[in-house]
Amino acid sequence: MRKKRKKKYKCLECGRKISHRGKCLACNIKAKKERNIFDMAKRQQRELEKSANETMRTLGLSGSSIKSKKEKKKYTPKYYNEGVDFSDVDPVVGAISIGIAALIIISFFVYKWIQENPTTSLLIGIIILCLLVVGGVFYFRRKKKKKEEKEKYEKEQISKGLIKFIDRFGTERWGKPKEVKKWTKEDKEAKEKEKLINQVINEIDSYIPSRKHKFELPYQSELYGFLKAKFSNIDIEKQKGSSRPDIVVEDVAIEIKGPTRHKDLDTIASKCMRYYKHFSELVIVLFDVQVNERYYNEWYERLIDTFPKVRVIKK
Repeated sequence: MRKKRKKKYKCLECGRKISHRGKCLACNIKAKKERNIFDMAKRQQRELEKSANETMRTLGLSGSSIKSKKEKKKYTPKYYNEGVDFSDVDPVVGAISIGIAALIIISFFVYKWIQENPTTSLLIGIIILCLLVVGGVFYFRRKKKKKEEKEKYEKEQISKGLIKFIDRFGTERWGKPKEVKKWTKEDKEAKEKEKLINQVINEIDSYIPSRKHKFELPYQSELYGFLKAKFSNIDIEKQKGSSRPDIVVEDVAIEIKGPTRHKDLDTIASKCMRYYKHFSELVIVLFDVQVNERYYNEWYERLIDTFPKVRVIKK
């Protein structure tokens, strides 16, 4: 009988040929060492936070900026939505709605009286109905008048050579073509800055490591500490499926490499394929790049051709 050939697999981290799925022994040992170092750093950080909180309590200061992990989060009702604004509701519509709601509530309490006095209750119902009809007519006339005034105003502005501009908040302005062009550009730039991915990239660009490290973990812990001061919803090595990025800010995955060698660059493409299944954005941060410029440029071009959305930051 023919012997079955053993399947050969590649290590997910370094690409070395192994006899099983996953990572090779050397990469597992390295990862275990890095985890131990990181756990030690986290324990030290917790001890520092605890001692700082105790010091603040003894001094009697209540507004400490250092928050304990055990501190309870503020309760926010599920139905609360900052985007809801009732100031735009027409007062007439509001009054009619409140009136109808009040009538329905009152009818439950005076049901017995209505049964005893049908004629009086019918008369009251007719009066209320007439008031509602008059209110509705008044509301639609007011709305029509506002529309006519708006159209008239817009025609006047157009006759003056002005153009209407509406910004990202829905605010309407009129101005000359040059002014509108400037406003559009400013509004677009502000909109881009407000996007989370751009905020994350700007913060990573401004980050400077304390020194060159021999391992990846110190770069990861330093950058995590830096970003934690800027973003509240941040996790480290958050598992989603088979993906576990180094840092996650809401729906933005951050993968760190450092010192960056040829084998580190070669593993990034496979991680991009896995991460994009679970995260909308991906940022690759490369510390201490130790490959020649030509190889790096070729690698970068291939990566961007395959994954156009990926952002690469070389530190």
